Amino acid sequence: LKVFHHAESPVTLCIPESSISKKKLPSHIQSQLTLKDIFLHCVEIRSVPKKILLRVLAEYTSDVKEKNALLFLSSPTGAKFYTSCIRNASVCILDILMEFKSCIPPVERLLEYLPFLKPRFYSVASSQLENSSSFKIVFNVLNFPKENGRYLDRDGVCTGWFHKLSSELQKIHQSNASLENRLSSLTLDCNKVCVIFFYKLNYTLYAQKYPDTCRFSHFLEFLRNGLTDYH
Repeated sequence: LKVFHHAESPVTLCIPESSISKKKLPSHIQSQLTLKDIFLHCVEIRSVPKKILLRVLAEYTSDVKEKNALLFLSSPTGAKFYTSCIRNASVCILDILMEFKSCIPPVERLLEYLPFLKPRFYSVASSQLENSSSFKIVFNVLNFPKENGRYLDRDGVCTGWFHKLSSELQKIHQSNASLENRLSSLTLDCNKVCVIFFYKLNYTLYAQKYPDTCRFSHFLEFLRNGLTDYH
């Protein structure tokens, strides 16, 4: 996008006074954030791009063949190919920009159409009776190999991050090194990790009545509650 040199610069989005568009500024992008923070924490760059975004990208594609391909994929005629080549293949905006190399849209146009980064939900796999000041979760690492239009191997956005964090901590914990060496092995990234979370009640889980229908993490919590009550 040719904005790498602006990655650390604060930006402010605004609607020109001359604009006749009724669109509002995206509420999930705060003022004075850097472009790096916006793409890391505010917008979803790994979701399947909608047809309207492909249509907008075509406006900023200089190569005629690539432009026509984007117009075709975003049209009713290309619906079948959009489903098979984009949606079913889990192609994201990053893959699109790498495939259509002459497509260089203004970054503000991308931010206008990229969806906000949604929270990821995980089941608590520990009991408050065991420890009221912390909790555990169980997650599967989703992997998307390099194929079907995906240019790079990649893990799930959040599960990949969790896996990286937990792997580093496990290496240090399992090491035979002294405590001093273990502590010195902790990186700044480990020390400053901040995971923002919120609780969401699960109104459909009845572990004590229907244990066979629970997920594994729910079953673990059910067992821990039972063991704590027993002791």
